[in-house]
Amino acid sequence: MRLTQIFRYKDNRQYDNPIDCVIAFLMIFMPLLLISVFLKYYNHVIFHFALFFTGWVGWTFSEYMIHRYLMHTVKKENRIIDFNHTHHHTHPTDIKISGIQRYLLLMGCIILLIISIWLDNYFILAAGFLCGFPVYTLMHFFLHQKIAQKILGKLVKYHIYHHCKYPDKCFGISVTWWDDLLGTIPVNPGVIPHRIIDFYFMQETEKSDNLHPTNTQKIVNNYSLINFKKMKKSFKYYPLLWIAAGATFSLDSCYPGGIISDPYIVAESRQKENFYYVPSAPNTPLHSTKGDVNFSLMRTSDSKYSGGEVQASYMPGKHVGIMASYSYVGNHAGSYSDYIKYNRFELGSGFVTQLSKNWHFETYGGFGNGKIANIHYTGSSRINLTHFFLQPAIAISDEKKNIQFGFVSKFAGVNLKVMDTSFNTDREPFSTSQLKSLYDRPFHIVWEPGVVFRLGWKNFQFHTGYSFSTDLTNPDLYKANGNFSMGFCLRINTQDKKPK
Repeated sequence: MRLTQIFRYKDNRQYDNPIDCVIAFLMIFMPLLLISVFLKYYNHVIFHFALFFTGWVGWTFSEYMIHRYLMHTVKKENRIIDFNHTHHHTHPTDIKISGIQRYLLLMGCIILLIISIWLDNYFILAAGFLCGFPVYTLMHFFLHQKIAQKILGKLVKYHIYHHCKYPDKCFGISVTWWDDLLGTIPVNPGVIPHRIIDFYFMQETEKSDNLHPTNTQKIVNNYSLINFKKMKKSFKYYPLLWIAAGATFSLDSCYPGGIISDPYIVAESRQKENFYYVPSAPNTPLHSTKGDVNFSLMRTSDSKYSGGEVQASYMPGKHVGIMASYSYVGNHAGSYSDYIKYNRFELGSGFVTQLSKNWHFETYGGFGNGKIANIHYTGSSRINLTHFFLQPAIAISDEKKNIQFGFVSKFAGVNLKVMDTSFNTDREPFSTSQLKSLYDRPFHIVWEPGVVFRLGWKNFQFHTGYSFSTDLTNPDLYKANGNFSMGFCLRINTQDKKPK
């Protein structure tokens, strides 16, 4: 059975009632929206892509309905509501949106995407819908270019049908699936004559009587797609909608963190504002000469936290280096400001060598200590951590060390000791399960691969880096996964000879 038959039951049936069209749309849109919401609990990136796509699907249906029921609806005088649409049918390549307007719309689309990423919430659904309009304008322009036949053959064919032979069919511009599902496609369209194709792409002059300006005007003006006075409401899909809605709310009420939640239980989304481990920025001195001193100050952040880190290092011998760092973290400003406070320091020493003029290798080992304080909805908790680490790194640079790019792989054994759990464990089951797992298994092996990039001069460099944290002992521990750092480094050599 074809997908179109699920909605039309008979191959040639067309939905003329807009209510039927909306119901059919909701039967597709609501499952997409539900799936997108559920993806939030599995993968944050995929959740945003799915939500954006769902919003864009909503636009494609709105575009179809506006084109079908507003631009091709008969008024009392038996004339089409214009919107410059009659002119466009008689002059296909004369599209009123200019290039600069498309450019401004595209810039607006990019700004919407940036805002939605910054907000990091369900606004991306609206962004997907609103970005559909700039995409539609570009797609419409492209469909009237000859090259489109080779890339979007079906879409171009449908649009030629709509312009030149079947103005009561093929309303989709961005996609064809609403025409397929709702039956607005020609039954036996036949082969499109070359003269029609030439007219569509305006390759012949409009002086030819056989071409479309006059004929199309008659077809469009005589076209009566729907008479609202004779429209009869159809309720045949309502039972299906009630069943779907009932199933959605039933599943949701059983799903933790769903739309319908137990008012006694703290929402899981709120419980997940607290986390139980935070990676530090990779401290990679990349020294090459005895007497090198490095001091770095940087801002660190991830999707739910921000903080800072201070790093210092010294190379007292030809192949010996020592380093130290202090990091602190809090939630982003605003509604997350008091959910977590975290600080940690590290001390280490290691082996450093130049493999060649451009290649550098170092490995450091050491220990650290820190504290994680979570402010829960119903109280607080506190975790003390002690860890030992081994951190090899390899880097490439120019001979003057003004540009450095390195890979670092940090392995740490972390002991997470729960010191306090003064919150309501019955109301916050997710937080309770996380802390219980730390009680049962406090020691964790953590791997933190990362990259660093530095650019500047002999004594001053800009720094940026990123590391990703993977818990090899308990992958289900809820933690901050990444650490993006940006700042600057001051470098001197204590043994530089003074000029005589």
